[in-house]
Amino acid sequence: MLLCGVGIRPVVITEVPLEGCRAMWAVYGCATASYHEYLILSMKSRTMVLKAGDETLPLDASGLFVDGPTLAASNILNNQRIVQVYKQGVRLLEEANNTLECTQEIPLDGDIDCGGLGVEVPAVGIVSVDILDPYVLLLLSDGSLRVVCADARDLDLSVLHPEILENGQICSVCLFHDWGHIFTVSTPESTDQEAAASVQPDDDSSKEEADELDDIYKVSGGGIAAQPSETSPRLLPQQQHQSTDKPVYCAVCLDSGTMLVYSLPDFTLEATFPGLNVAPQVLSTSSVYPIVGLSQDGKKPATLSPVADICIHRVGPCDTVGNGNVVSKMVLVVYISNGDLIVYEAAGRRFVRVATQTITRPFALKKESAATAMLNTTLFRYPMLTRFQSVARHSGVFFRGASPMWVWNSRGLPSLSPMAVPVVAKPNQVPVLCWTAFDHWNCPQGFVYFHSDGMLRVCEVPPNTTITQTGSVVQKIEFGSPTIHHLVHIGCHGTGAVQEALQTPTYAVVLSHLVAPPVDDGTENDVDEDPEEDGYTAPKPGEVVPGMDAADFT
Repeated sequence: MLLCGVGIRPVVITEVPLEGCRAMWAVYGCATASYHEYLILSMKSRTMVLKAGDETLPLDASGLFVDGPTLAASNILNNQRIVQVYKQGVRLLEEANNTLECTQEIPLDGDIDCGGLGVEVPAVGIVSVDILDPYVLLLLSDGSLRVVCADARDLDLSVLHPEILENGQICSVCLFHDWGHIFTVSTPESTDQEAAASVQPDDDSSKEEADELDDIYKVSGGGIAAQPSETSPRLLPQQQHQSTDKPVYCAVCLDSGTMLVYSLPDFTLEATFPGLNVAPQVLSTSSVYPIVGLSQDGKKPATLSPVADICIHRVGPCDTVGNGNVVSKMVLVVYISNGDLIVYEAAGRRFVRVATQTITRPFALKKESAATAMLNTTLFRYPMLTRFQSVARHSGVFFRGASPMWVWNSRGLPSLSPMAVPVVAKPNQVPVLCWTAFDHWNCPQGFVYFHSDGMLRVCEVPPNTTITQTGSVVQKIEFGSPTIHHLVHIGCHGTGAVQEALQTPTYAVVLSHLVAPPVDDGTENDVDEDPEEDGYTAPKPGEVVPGMDAADFT
């Protein structure tokens, strides 16, 4: 049976009441861990750490900074360490004795040569953070960038201060791997050298065998021209434990709508994509758009809404799912400050816009001004877009907020699919205030999200779910070999436990199974079975029963 609908309705494994959670991250304890072991929750004025085991319990003592909110946290150095970013600096932690210990701390106000971030003005703070092994990218309120690099040999952190030569205020930043080979270009000479090295024999025995074959078949390899290998459309393999070997790039979006792409760690400019805030159909380096930015006086409203968040990631099935690296696509997701969500698909050296039929902009639009947009670039904000590596054996991007969306790609066509959550009781509540991928033995390759009504839910994607290009969800339900006669929807009626159980769509299905009749082999059982004895013996004719007289028979 196929169940068609709009939106992914998660299967809730468990839910816990919680108040005031603003962001969360699930991290591994060590490189050999199979599941996430810690869940870091950022509150308004503190940080809570949960130990995920048979029971999820708070961790009392740890090396994390818990006296204030956490801005970002993630694993680094192939899950050997955990990095935490907070308002006063950066901490590097490792697991020891079933707890987390701090091995290095980088303060915000210290000099770079002395192990700090080099912020001299006290009013300057962190605006945006993105972490991708082995780099931590920090955007400061003065418009400057800091790159924290992790050294795999010494297992410590170092700080770089890159300079952006382009004029304009930075609105958003992100780190990404070049899954689609857009900026990683291999020259023909290197390709020929790699091909020659791959066919060149390594030892003398292989050379002798090759000479013998040449003598037998009268073939000489000197006259054969090496054919260059064709460019494969496959994406780079998705292996989490070798992420430090892949080249990492940094995308910087300015208030004028221009997106700059730099290679790390030298911060070399690779490409410039103008007009991102115009949302063109094709985003390329040769496009020319009018520069529309924020006014300097703060009184004149901006003509176009600035870009609030960007994310470039691999969207599609994992490599373990059939031809996942062939079906997957490299996608650019852009979130505009007015609420619009735009999806681009990488095609060569450009990005092509994907047609979507979903609306993420709120119905009650607020009047935008340059002062409001400038305020968004000077105060810290949690990202609206969260990338994930393996949720239901799928990698993609999740958009949180009042209209939560999945950027999904089941069959080679990226699409937006809404996330169906319980009905919000109050108009000011947000269905998904924060979200993170969570891999646990109780919900393998699942996720955790926090509802603003005060519920923390551990969920997983329904099995056998396919997302179409239009965002529709098709779920295949296996019934085996019975015949389905009737299918009816049960509405949410009743009181108490019945009403609570029918909050999700419930269907009643009438089935029938084919049952084989008993086989009659034609043989009869002629053996007379003795009747069961119940202790009663019938009296004989003329026998006088004790206790009875002739009057009893008249």
